Formats: sequence, structure tokens, C-alpha cells
Amino acid sequence: MKDHGLLLYDSFLLHHGHSTRITWHGFKLGQPDRGDASRSLAMHLSGTVPQGHAEEVFLIANAHWESHKFELPRQEGRCWNRFVDTVLSGDNAIAEHWLSRPLEDTSHRTAARSVVVLVAGACHAPRVP
Repeated sequence: MKDHGLLLYDSFLLHHGHSTRITWHGFKLGQPDRGDASRSLAMHLSGTVPQGHAEEVFLIANAHWESHKFELPRQEGRCWNRFVDTVLSGDNAIAEHWLSRPLEDTSHRTAARSVVVLVAGACHAPRVP
């Protein structure tokens, strides 16, 4: 993940014709809660790298004491694969990229006080309910 093309730039400006686009969300797409009492936020990274279109990244940060369901952007012909889930213990919290598992739904229930990182990719591994 540390060598993911969209995470290599030090800003969201255009770099040699390529850029990373960031979109903010809340429980619903395009509706981030920027209020003082907000305890949850989601971020969608998309864009291009010198090799072409990069795999998109969706990060969910849920600092609330309750779990919440977050809508996910649709991926045409691709699936969201769970790469990080801090509610899982030990080595299970971070999947090896080739072992990440596609999600079945267009939303993801994120546990209380946890962070989830999803990466758009192939739908080849066993799906996660």
C-alpha cells in the first residue's frame, strides 16, 4: 500500500499531467458531516499515475462509539477490497494486497472507533459479506 500510485504525491496538485482527486463523504456519499460533533468521515481518492488509471482508495474513519454504515462509490467492473480494518486483531487487521477480499455490498458497516481502508480491484477472491 505504501507504494500505491495515488499516495506517492506530496500534494493534490497536478504532477507531470497526473493528479490525485480527493472527495469527502459521510455516511452518505457526497455528504460529509463537518460539524463540531462529527465523529465520522470518509475519503475517496481517485486519479491517474504515469502508468494510467490508479486503483481507487476509500478510507473510512469512525471515531464514534457506535458502528455505522457508510455508502461506497460504485465501481464499474471492479469491487471494493478490504485492505485494512483496525477492528480486527493482529495480522488480520492488514491484508496482504493479493489476499484482500472483495465486499459484496454497496455499503460497509464500520465498527466503532475503527478505520477501514478499501481498494478498488478485481473481484476474484471470495467475497466478504
